Amino acid sequence: MKTKQPKQKELPIEKLTINRKRWLRGQKDSVLRNEEGLMCCLGFYCLLKKFKISDIFNRSAPEEVLKRTRVDVINKTTKLGRLLIDNDNEEGKIINNNEVCNDLMICNDNTDISDKQRERRITQLFKKINVEVKFVN
Repeated sequence: MKTKQPKQKELPIEKLTINRKRWLRGQKDSVLRNEEGLMCCLGFYCLLKKFKISDIFNRSAPEEVLKRTRVDVINKTTKLGRLLIDNDNEEGKIINNNEVCNDLMICNDNTDISDKQRERRITQLFKKINVEVKFVN
């Protein structure tokens, strides 16, 4: 007999704007925000979620923001929950980037695609977590 899966609550749509003049992309091992003030697509998302610039400065990924900020874990995971997954191991519960988040990092840093391809793919990936992306400038 087939068991019914509970319906997953649909996430409200969020609107993210990425400013091309401040967008760090197409570089290996980029960060959420660098010393020149440039940010990867996930850096823009972290600011949308009300993290401070100091929270994301020189951090490589959203999971790193959680590990290094002083906001309580429940509040932080709620803010970045669309990009994270809980995993259990011998030491207890740990929080990692989810598949969409990892795919966004790979796409943002890919040195072998054009900006047009990158924008299209980033838009598709964010859409999976109900985030509408608009690129400006």
